[in-house]
This record gives sequence, structure tokens and C-alpha cells, in this order.
Amino acid sequence: TTPTTFLEGLHCYCGAGDPATKAGSRIYVYACNKSMGDSSLANSDGDYLIVPEHGTLDIKTEFGRITVPSGHICVIQRGMRFTVDVPTTGARGYVCEVYDNPVSYTHLRAHETPEHLVCRLLLEKKKTQ
Repeated sequence: TTPTTFLEGLHCYCGAGDPATKAGSRIYVYACNKSMGDSSLANSDGDYLIVPEHGTLDIKTEFGRITVPSGHICVIQRGMRFTVDVPTTGARGYVCEVYDNPVSYTHLRAHETPEHLVCRLLLEKKKTQ
């Protein structure tokens, strides 16, 4: 297989709205087998909700390191620089990019069973008047 970084393996699946109006979201899929090395990424359009399906991501941000295994989630806020390291076996998963006004992550619940880990995130948009 061809070596592919997180950024090179990130492909838009669907979306609606426009980042210029700060309304909408976009769904991406990613598949990667190479760490980003000295390069980094910063998204000025919206927050990233990263959900690994297979493989563990080692994400380095301006504020530190986050290890995100399958079955867990990670939120990278708008404007934060980050780089992604992946295991040699590769990784794949989903990314949801939210363009809307700041979102309050009010409730995160995780239920662990012997078979799998299920995470549920309920988002509550801040009311703007």
C-alpha cells in the first residue's frame, strides 16, 4: 500500500452549509498508515470531532498529547494546530466538522460492555439572540 498521512487520507463524504456563514457541518472518512512527521494541520472553519474506527491515533496539539483508541472520540477545536501519528498497521475512521457557532459539549456518556465501548455525545447549541 502507498504511505498515506491523516491529511492525505481525509476525504469528504457529505456535508451541508457553508463555513463562511458559520452554519452547517461536513462528514469525512479517513484512512492512513503514515505519521504526519514535521507537518501540522489547523482548521479555521470549525471544530473537528474525530472518531477512530480502527487503530489508535496519537494526536499532538499545541496543548499536549492525546491518545485516541478505537471506540473513543476526540474534539479538536477551531484554530488549534495538530499533527497525527498512526501505528504501522494503519488507522481509519470518521471526522465530523461543525461550522456552527461555538458548541457546548454538555454531556458525554460511555457504556462499556465486554464486546464493545459505546460513546454518546449530546451537543447543545448555545442560544444566540
